[in-house]
Amino acid sequence: MTDVVQDKRAVGAHQLWYASDIGFVIMIHNGVIDEVEAREIAVYLDDKSNGERLFFLADTRLAAGYTVEARKILATSKVVSRGVDVAIFGASPVVRVLFTLAVTAAKLVAGGKVTAHVSADEGPARAWLTERRRAYLAQKAST
Repeated sequence: MTDVVQDKRAVGAHQLWYASDIGFVIMIHNGVIDEVEAREIAVYLDDKSNGERLFFLADTRLAAGYTVEARKILATSKVVSRGVDVAIFGASPVVRVLFTLAVTAAKLVAGGKVTAHVSADEGPARAWLTERRRAYLAQKAST
């Protein structure tokens, strides 16, 4: 799938970009996310959320996990407190467990403002995130 890419950047070995046509931040994980990378990712996500709910798609086929400090940083980031929908695909069993732990921690910190979806493939992950964004925008328009 081709996205309209804006503000693509490398964070360590990972790639981040904003797909303006669909309103998602997309990330390709490559290896372990450490404390320094987590801080940079949190700032990027906060910037792209524009003070609203964030829609985040992550390709985790090459992910190896997150350090404990990285999980803390991401779980307590500003964007999590405003709300985030995150879909990952291609995760190994270990990454799925680490992701579940991070989402659970973020839900505790953010008061349940985090929803998550895990998929084996990109198509279902995108479809879930697209529906979440559609529902959010419809609800926002009605208020």
